[in-house]
Amino acid sequence: MKNFSSFYHLAACLFLILLTACGCNPDETDGAAQDSEISLITWEECGYSIGDHMCNFSFKDQENNTFELYDNIGSPMVVDFSTMWCTICQVAAADMGEVVNTWGHKNLIYITILIEDAYGDEVDVDDLQSWADTFQIPRTSPVLAGDRTIIDTTEENGVPVTGWPTFILLREDLVIHSGMRGYSKEGLNSMINDMIGQE
Repeated sequence: MKNFSSFYHLAACLFLILLTACGCNPDETDGAAQDSEISLITWEECGYSIGDHMCNFSFKDQENNTFELYDNIGSPMVVDFSTMWCTICQVAAADMGEVVNTWGHKNLIYITILIEDAYGDEVDVDDLQSWADTFQIPRTSPVLAGDRTIIDTTEENGVPVTGWPTFILLREDLVIHSGMRGYSKEGLNSMINDMIGQE
């Protein structure tokens, strides 16, 4: 019986040695997997002009979750800078569902960044929820509580918003494809078509 237990002890030791030698140690493989992850954000510089990788931003959405631009690399985007008091912004918001339906097969993400509430003050989560409810905006289209720190008419430190709404179109790699001040449904769809095209 003693020889039998020694055999199993020896077999267990050999098994552990083989696991370590072939890299099958669970602790080691977890670390290796983490080390092998490659970031899709490969650029060191960003900007706000056509052809630049847009700089990252992070704002709260209508679900009170944090939305970060760079977490969504891989999808083309429309970024709509609006205010709640702007009538044309409201017209664009009412058309947003149709735009999303038209381009959903291309994985387009439509992002609304509200800069001011109906009184010209800062936007809070209740404002975001109200906007999303009023215009029947789906959860897949984040409405964000932005502020004026993301705006700079010189394009050096922010988006050159000089009128409401302003649209920025981003390719899948987050390069700024084009922009539009004001709103035209036909114009916006034409820009999206130019960026990602119809199937």
